Amino acid sequence: MWYKNFPVLVDSFLFLFLIGSQLWSGNVCERYPGYKITTSRSVVVQRGLCAHVPCSFTIPSDKKLFKNVTGIWYRFSNDTGYTIASKNNPKLQTNGRFFLTGNVASGNCSYYIENPIPADMATYMFRFESGPLLFSYRDIEPYVNVTELTDRPTISTERLVDGKEVTLTCTSPGRCRNIKPQFLWTGKITITKQKNYNKTYQDGSRTFYSSITFTPTQLYHKSPLYCKVTFKQDLITLVRKSLNIECVDTNDTNSVIVMEGDTITLRCIVNSNPKASIYWYKDDFVVNQTRSYQTASVLLANVTPSDAGRFQCFAGNEHGVINATVHIIYYGIPLDGFPGEASEDSFLYKYRNIILPATIVPVGLLLLLALLVFACWRKRQNKLKSAETEDTYTSLRKLDITSIYDQLKPVSPVHTTTIASDEGASNDYENIESIQKFQKQTH
Repeated sequence: MWYKNFPVLVDSFLFLFLIGSQLWSGNVCERYPGYKITTSRSVVVQRGLCAHVPCSFTIPSDKKLFKNVTGIWYRFSNDTGYTIASKNNPKLQTNGRFFLTGNVASGNCSYYIENPIPADMATYMFRFESGPLLFSYRDIEPYVNVTELTDRPTISTERLVDGKEVTLTCTSPGRCRNIKPQFLWTGKITITKQKNYNKTYQDGSRTFYSSITFTPTQLYHKSPLYCKVTFKQDLITLVRKSLNIECVDTNDTNSVIVMEGDTITLRCIVNSNPKASIYWYKDDFVVNQTRSYQTASVLLANVTPSDAGRFQCFAGNEHGVINATVHIIYYGIPLDGFPGEASEDSFLYKYRNIILPATIVPVGLLLLLALLVFACWRKRQNKLKSAETEDTYTSLRKLDITSIYDQLKPVSPVHTTTIASDEGASNDYENIESIQKFQKQTH
């Protein structure tokens, strides 16, 4: 039955179809022997930039082209061809964005597209006219695709070292003939010099550059630097560069005063790029230390006089070596007695001109204040005692003494209540004794 052979018929049909398609496409054989074009089937060009597309063609060996042969590129739109570039025929109009750059007489059909617009996206065809010899190449009709501007400028990668002048160069994307971009640098740096220039090649294309000169510092480290390039139609592209500024720097301390039994930590903090090697020395001898990233620490526990001295931190990388010095000054009670007997290396001896005045002046002021307080207290006591004596004397004068007996009678109550001192009591006793002697003599 015929349907049993159906799979074989299908396979045969597919094989013949593939062979036929290859024949018609011109890859296996040519419809027109000797006529062939070689170029890209698809071209991508960004807005604001350009594209150089190589192209070559051949004719039969028995044919020959005139030196003034006309080459034409057509753009197809709705099955209609429009002239967009030509050579050796000034009457043909062009669009100013598509150029035939090759030497047509030698079989070169290369073309150049510059600053395209979206309307330039289409299929293109090449044709030559050399007297009676005319031919249009339809086996390869390149398709031009116009995209948005995505290429960015580039900034050179010179090493940035703190304090050393450097020049960076920004290169515009594209290598075009008639496009002249504008450059703008922005960032925290202080630009001392800027230069814009270009390089022209044999085919007439150019590359544009902008260079700036400045001196890097740590203030600019990790800060952004931008190079902005502006093309026609206000098309802008830019690049950002983070400044990696290499350096070596330390935090420095001059001196530290310590007491006996103190515990302190000496830290050497290094800010360097690339990473620095750090070492601590005491009086030119390496000491034990601990490292943490770019910090080296020395621990002095339970300080004694032997810990005093000069400590130095050395930090270095390929850009140089620097150091920071810390003087540990030990301040303890001198073993030799008074400050004047201390050794010349001791803290008290070194700073005796400051310590002695600072000690004597406060003590003198305290003594003077104490003398003033004591003098005021004595003056107050004398006033009180004088007042008591004057009151007793007055009370005695007021007594109306008519006889010796009457004189004795009020003495005891008066003195027991108004006289508080032992001196008054002694005087009363002596008065009584003299009266008794006088009575004996009269009797």
